[in-house]
Amino acid sequence: MCPLFGRAVETNLETAGLPCTDQSRAGNQLYEQGPTAVVFIAHAKRHIQKRTPFIIIENVQELRIGIIRMLYGAHYDIVVLYVGTEDQGHDGGTRYRLYALLNHRERVIAVYDAKEMYARITSVIRQHVRTQPCDYLVSTEEEIMLDAGETARTFATCSQSVRRLASHKPVAFKFRFRRDPNKDKNLFLYLGDNVSNRLTWSAVSKRIPTLRMSGGKTWHVMSRRWLTGREKLASLGFPVTASAADSMGVPELPVRDTKRASAISGNCMHFSTVAVVQFVALVCYKQTQ
Repeated sequence: MCPLFGRAVETNLETAGLPCTDQSRAGNQLYEQGPTAVVFIAHAKRHIQKRTPFIIIENVQELRIGIIRMLYGAHYDIVVLYVGTEDQGHDGGTRYRLYALLNHRERVIAVYDAKEMYARITSVIRQHVRTQPCDYLVSTEEEIMLDAGETARTFATCSQSVRRLASHKPVAFKFRFRRDPNKDKNLFLYLGDNVSNRLTWSAVSKRIPTLRMSGGKTWHVMSRRWLTGREKLASLGFPVTASAADSMGVPELPVRDTKRASAISGNCMHFSTVAVVQFVALVCYKQTQ
């Protein structure tokens, strides 16, 4: 019983981002032996009991799909999509994910091939849209100063190390690519890694480095500043600008809490990707009961 809306109605479709800490290369890679396995088990038990018609599960591409088949396979047909942000025209961003489409065998029938439908839709999008990293620099001067002021309150003790990282990586870029890094509008550096053994930048991939929950700064060399929370969300397809919101036909998402925006961007689904995947699921499958 919901305190706001009264008796709950039956769920027709659920989109769930199940824990990825035991699946990701950045985590412990314990997979089904990790502590988050119970979340997968509880999720499967709940929806099998409720006979939910459609389930979409999002996770990192390292997820062992066998555990999904073992938990849900007796009741659901499963189609797996391996996706990237470039599928929705966001070539300048990075978020590779796996989406498992689960369709109840007794309540749903397939109308179209989901993989083929996804490929057709994304091929059309790619023909018309292709971003580059600098396209996500959308913050106003006021927003940049608010973000910098908030960071300075808690980050001042690390300022020397940040300056060292921000100066060392451009030197490495110039040595490797033989051109001035300060003139590359698409050069972004991730400042959260140990510079002595890892360079995480957009120099090779031509994409903004993967955003993380750790909250490490992503530095734009040409403008000598880091991405704001709003810009991180922009790289994940959220309608944080008037033009993006207008093209999507939705209200603009206001972003003032830079900490909250950064926290969300570290682990959220890519807004445009999940929208397309949900569309594919609704088009390709029909509920029969």
